[in-house]
Amino acid sequence: MDSTQEALSGVTAGFKSGLKDFDIEQGPSFLRFLGFVTAFGSLVCAIYKLTGITSAIGHPVMYILYGYIAVFAASTMLFETK
Repeated sequence: MDSTQEALSGVTAGFKSGLKDFDIEQGPSFLRFLGFVTAFGSLVCAIYKLTGITSAIGHPVMYILYGYIAVFAASTMLFETK
């Protein structure tokens, strides 16, 4: 039982130290800027499509898809801002 706990504590200690050194590599600032602008444009278009509430009744799958695109665009914008 003690050897199992020691092994688990060793694994978690290694995991915690790995999290401290975790850094996401990103490309050049111009490419990050282009990604941000593209994501912003995608977010604006998705919100525009989501404002037509009548399309939710006629095409509910597309309405859900536009919501997904909006969330993905917002998360891309957050990632690209660093």
